[in-house]
Amino acid sequence: TCVPGLPKKEVCDGLDNDCDGLTDASLEEREVISLKCCQSPMVDIANMNFICIDSVEASLVPRQGGEEDELWLTPIKESIPYSGQEEAEMTWIEASTLCNQVGKRLCTLTEWQNACKGADNFQYPYGSTYQTTACNLPEYWPEEAEKSLLSAGQLASCTTQEGVYDLIGNLWEPVTDEEGNALLVGGSYLDSGEEHSCS
Repeated sequence: TCVPGLPKKEVCDGLDNDCDGLTDASLEEREVISLKCCQSPMVDIANMNFICIDSVEASLVPRQGGEEDELWLTPIKESIPYSGQEEAEMTWIEASTLCNQVGKRLCTLTEWQNACKGADNFQYPYGSTYQTTACNLPEYWPEEAEKSLLSAGQLASCTTQEGVYDLIGNLWEPVTDEEGNALLVGGSYLDSGEEHSCS
């Protein structure tokens, strides 16, 4: 919200943050520059100049208007996310191909880290202190329970301030580093530990 005398940087939130009379837009050299706001279910990655990330892990679903057996990767909250042809073992190449098929790409490591840390630069999506049961890591489950994949966005406790779910746990997140190398980050429901942070 615009606070006279304390304008903020304009962000995609339906408000006039920078107090220039424009919503989700800025005045630059007397021209109105509309921000490239993310469309739901995508959200802006904090500190990344309007780069978007899916708010939940994606499921593989039949493509609308496509062939009967044509499946597309689609982010659907409360749906079991696609984990690859082998349980919880989607390859980086498979993930990249499926993203490209729907006009998207995998996040870079820096983008993923910024999305995970959020505007407040947290160590974990939910804050600065590790919580054993916040995300779907093995510690979430009672010792005798069988660990399993959860529906996308099922754990409200494993959410960033910006509304991105499951960046830690549930399924590994495939990303690329600055040199274009394939990486998996964030851990999964099968991989324990406090070491799975946003760093």
